[in-house]
Amino acid sequence: MRAQIAQRYRVLGYLGEGAQSYVYLVSDNRRPQARWALKQLRLSELPESERPSALSLFQREGEILARLHHQALPKLIDQGHPTGEDPYLVMERVLGQPLDELLAQRLRPLRVVEALPLALQITHLLGALHHQDPPIIYRDLKPSNLILAPSGMVRLIDFGIARFRTPTSTKDTQELGTPGFCAPEQYRGHSWPQSDIYSLGVTLYYMLTLRDPQSMSFRFPPLEEEIGAPPALSQLVARCLELDHTKRPADVDEVRCGLFQVLQNYHAPQNRETQPLTLGLQHLSRHLALLE
Repeated sequence: MRAQIAQRYRVLGYLGEGAQSYVYLVSDNRRPQARWALKQLRLSELPESERPSALSLFQREGEILARLHHQALPKLIDQGHPTGEDPYLVMERVLGQPLDELLAQRLRPLRVVEALPLALQITHLLGALHHQDPPIIYRDLKPSNLILAPSGMVRLIDFGIARFRTPTSTKDTQELGTPGFCAPEQYRGHSWPQSDIYSLGVTLYYMLTLRDPQSMSFRFPPLEEEIGAPPALSQLVARCLELDHTKRPADVDEVRCGLFQVLQNYHAPQNRETQPLTLGLQHLSRHLALLE
């Protein structure tokens, strides 16, 4: 692990790694009190044949982050490719607990009244991406990329495989995504905004059932049968999980409206006990006005 990067960032600790990058906690020589997350591409460690593609994806991630200005999306602080070093992105450090870790600590799935406030926040995040010009398709929505802040805010991290959607693009450059959570068309090298809607449907289904989506082979039993979910919710999630992307909701705004209507009309059963949510999530479930 390097002690300093780009003669500006001092490495304080190790935060994690991906297949092609390391993430460090760093201080900033120009802003001594600041602590950032620095993501550095492992370019020098990759085979020569993989470097152009990896560098292209990394540069695109920086370009996407530079465009985003949303309180729940990570803020890009700096980026560079110093001579003799691997390229890097410096981002705001997102604090909180990954959704997959929160779910792993629970004995039972989330209740409808607990899961829908989270799903509604995710629709706002996806909306912020899809409403860009050109639209940004995230392509990797899953619980481990959703961070729950102590306030109850849901934040999205890791834009490593996000891409711009342009009218002339007919095929993605790479077939990418997380098995189980990514839409079936991504295995064929295609993605649309509706691909993120599919992943949202899987994520919500997982929150409500804790069933491994990869084991279902794209066949999800109706939530009405699985957990006694309201028919309107079961039907909406089933539409999000359609194999044909043209049969899914037209956009994430339609999903948000459907989820909000379900939550407004939902009356939670009194006899079903679950572990208590964190204070922030309790606050969200009681104050639906915060979501709109």
